[in-house]
Amino acid sequence: MAEILAQDKRQDLRLKETLPINFRLADRSLTAQTEDISLGGAFIKVEIEKKILGKKVLVEIISTPLGGMIATPAEVVWIKEEKGRILGVGVKFVDVDETKREEILKLVLEKLFPPRETKIVFKAVNRKLSEKEDRALEILDLIRRQGPISISNISRAIDVNVVTTTNYLKDYLKKELIIDCGEDVSSGGRRPNLMALNPNFGFVIGLEINREENFILGLMADLASNVIAKAREDLVADTNINQKSAELILRLVKNSRIDIQRVLGAGLGLDSSNNVEPLKEYIEKKIGLPVLSQRSSQVGVFAEKWLNMDLTGIENLIYLDTPRHCSLFISGQLYLGASEEAGSIHSPRPGIKDDLFCLISLLNPEAMIVSKKLIDKQEDFLKKIREEIRHALSGLHKLPTVIASTLGEDTVAQAVGALAIREIFMQI
Repeated sequence: MAEILAQDKRQDLRLKETLPINFRLADRSLTAQTEDISLGGAFIKVEIEKKILGKKVLVEIISTPLGGMIATPAEVVWIKEEKGRILGVGVKFVDVDETKREEILKLVLEKLFPPRETKIVFKAVNRKLSEKEDRALEILDLIRRQGPISISNISRAIDVNVVTTTNYLKDYLKKELIIDCGEDVSSGGRRPNLMALNPNFGFVIGLEINREENFILGLMADLASNVIAKAREDLVADTNINQKSAELILRLVKNSRIDIQRVLGAGLGLDSSNNVEPLKEYIEKKIGLPVLSQRSSQVGVFAEKWLNMDLTGIENLIYLDTPRHCSLFISGQLYLGASEEAGSIHSPRPGIKDDLFCLISLLNPEAMIVSKKLIDKQEDFLKKIREEIRHALSGLHKLPTVIASTLGEDTVAQAVGALAIREIFMQI
């Protein structure tokens, strides 16, 4: 039934909740109930004759307790039969315009994402952190990277006394944000307890909208940034970005099979051809998730820094994404610039080498990371750029290490998802 009902096999967006429905044929109207509703169709519990297969019907879904209704034409494409009796029919919605699809999507979203009692409010990425935010991030990120880890080792690593560190950890244990993994091997005296992040405490969604290359990519990740569901779709010229984004988020939630209330927030990355705010507001309003949004060209370096453990001790990085865009990690922080346009190369010259060499000279980074798409486009790119940097910047005391990105097409989605996790660590 599911395959026939959905028709659109890209999605599994069914609302299992039973809702009252009016089932109108040409000569009569029946009162029935749904067993599930998707964006493509519905299964309707109704006793009716077999000859209805293939017939056109009008489905009126009672969408609210006060009688709100969604009316849409449909075609009967499947029947459920038991001992000669028709117990239900599957219908495919037909001639559904954008407005009608929005109504159905709204119904599904409202039922699957009920209002939340408390919300995390995502703040500006480049804001000055409070002492509490800074300490929380320091502790939880250390546990994320190195856990299981003892309290004494945490205290030593962040240079905070054991009592203060223990108070933070007690709070996180109470909230179940971290877990006690038991005792470590002792080197003498009492054996220390080991703390680890509880990745299943909550989940985040990372979403990239790329109008330049015409795709939308989303992923669901736990708080350790382990991806548990991923989806990608191509975009066409007349795609409604708001609807498509909401549908993709819904797909990720359904495919990951997790409790919806444990999705704590979403990160949104958009290229320069998109306006961030309308989509951000749409997702926050329709789904009720806090959304952190950033330009795609500015976040690649954060994904590398967050996910590549080999970069843990490096505080100054350049991530070369395209010939015209790079992202910057300066003095241990994602650097966006005064108007959040840092990293965009606006030089009229056709080449990038002079601009890149100037950038390296000014910022003196410890490493430069080159995106996978740049490496894939040009054979021996890494070797050539290393040689050119060595030749052009021979006067520098120490040249940056040039390395290949460890990530692929989901770099932006990973980055904005990680930025959402960072906010959760600071606010939870």
